[in-house]
Amino acid sequence: MPAASVDIVVSIRALRYVFEPDELLERLAGWLRPGGWLVASIEHPIRTAGSEQQTDNLYVVDRYTQEGPRHTSWYIDGVIKYHRRLSTIINSVIAARLAIRQVKAPTPSATSIGNRPELQNHCRRPALLRLSATKP
Repeated sequence: MPAASVDIVVSIRALRYVFEPDELLERLAGWLRPGGWLVASIEHPIRTAGSEQQTDNLYVVDRYTQEGPRHTSWYIDGVIKYHRRLSTIINSVIAARLAIRQVKAPTPSATSIGNRPELQNHCRRPALLRLSATKP
């Protein structure tokens, strides 16, 4: 893709599968025109750290500071996701010379929970992290 040729890059959960996200973010930033946007969502680092559900719907976050591969099952066995701390994710975007505009850990609305009560669990432990950044 030619440098400075796109207005927006959207990444939905893809960054968790990338071994070297800094290189990818640098490449994505290079594709953006000045004023262009990166909009990304990833599985929240609290989820990728390694946690075990305990009694009474309480969760223990484990190995949060130990970044690296996590082997899991997600539709198929043998899926590799890469856990990174929140600070690492944010600093990677900054290192790509992008200006962070928003970081959000969205939760389901009351209406959504009313329609699907199992979504209440996402109010206890966020499922996603969304961020947006622009190229100066």
